[in-house]
Amino acid sequence: MGSQLIHNELTGFFVAFLYSDIQRKVYNLILITTGL
Repeated sequence: MGSQLIHNELTGFFVAFLYSDIQRKVYNLILITTGL
C-alpha cells in the first residue's frame, strides 16, 4: 500500500516535469515563429 503511494507521487512528479518541459518548448517555438 505504501509503495503504491510512492509510485503515485513519482508518477505525478514525472508528469509535471514532462508537462513543464513541453510548455517551455512550445513557448520557445512560438517566440521563434513570431520573431521571424
